[in-house]
Amino acid sequence: MIVASPRRRLLVALVGSVALLETLLLSALAPMLPGFEQDLGLSKAEVGVLNAAYPLGAFCVAVPAGMLGARFGLRRAVFGSVLALALATAALGLFDSFAGLTLARFVQGAAGGGIAWPVATAWLVGETAVERRGTVLGAVIGISIFGATLGPALGAIATADRAVTFLLLAGVTFAALGLLAGLRSPARSGGAGFAAVRAAFADRDVLRGLVFVIVPGALFGAVGTLLPLQLDRLGSGAGVVALVFVVSAGIGAIVSTIVGRLSDRIGRRAPLRFAVLASPIFAVVLPHLDSSLAVGAWAVCSMAVWGVFWPPAMALLSDGAHRAGVEQALAFAIQSMAWGPGAFIGALGGGVLAGVAGDGVAWAVVAIVCLATLPLTARTR
Repeated sequence: MIVASPRRRLLVALVGSVALLETLLLSALAPMLPGFEQDLGLSKAEVGVLNAAYPLGAFCVAVPAGMLGARFGLRRAVFGSVLALALATAALGLFDSFAGLTLARFVQGAAGGGIAWPVATAWLVGETAVERRGTVLGAVIGISIFGATLGPALGAIATADRAVTFLLLAGVTFAALGLLAGLRSPARSGGAGFAAVRAAFADRDVLRGLVFVIVPGALFGAVGTLLPLQLDRLGSGAGVVALVFVVSAGIGAIVSTIVGRLSDRIGRRAPLRFAVLASPIFAVVLPHLDSSLAVGAWAVCSMAVWGVFWPPAMALLSDGAHRAGVEQALAFAIQSMAWGPGAFIGALGGGVLAGVAGDGVAWAVVAIVCLATLPLTARTR
């Protein structure tokens, strides 16, 4: 049984709350992108920049924050990052310029995706037996995906009153800090300095795990930019965009939990190989569908398949870090560093390529990159 003591229950509640809030805020922007495009006169590339600001923020702070968190205490790192996440969320509701909104999203990504989520998750994983970590990660990712389920609905509500919506959410985020009152930072269980970073990057499982985090990051980054615009061109409003992401995330939460348990039982290789082979098929078909119903249904299936990557990839990374004697906080910071560029490239690169050569070319490039990682699965445990 994963929850075995009051302290662990509190830790699970903290990690679950952080995971929920972080992905809630990450996914809330999608239904608002067509409105920003029209109201602010943004190009597809600028929409991509706005969408990519969140993962860029995660990338910029992840590893330094992981090193500092491991050195000075995970509790302090979670406190400071959640506080910053609340302030940036309030700013997202109040700013009305492209520069201001991009800055708010950057800080959200840095605080939420770059510090709070990886540090809190590492805290829980570090106190879990190695043979159960795939299951725990599947559960945490499932909670994260549930947050992604609510995010688009929140974004659709925010199209009516963005300021009130995000100010209220900032208050909820701030209230989550109360969960830290009964917790103390765990003792360090591995290296967290530059030598530990080098040791982590020298481990093959860590490197493979990073690759398999970058790939779904790119897929989800691209869909976050291109799908709302595609549905908008087909005459669907913010509510339809939200519904597609809600349904896909709900299914993805179930898939993640199942795949996490499966990766503990049969290893990381089989789920990763399935994801690598199936994901490009769903990517290349999506831009060629010409009805909102077909696009929405295919996108739901696509995102469920792409989500298969997460549990085995992150478990593989955690396995390698454990073997190399690296602190789990640093390992998950490295994971966030990898997810950031993947999502940034997918969001911005997808927007730029789609603006220049069309959605079909953008998705084809992402699919080719995904398929190119197939040889790595042969050497995965």
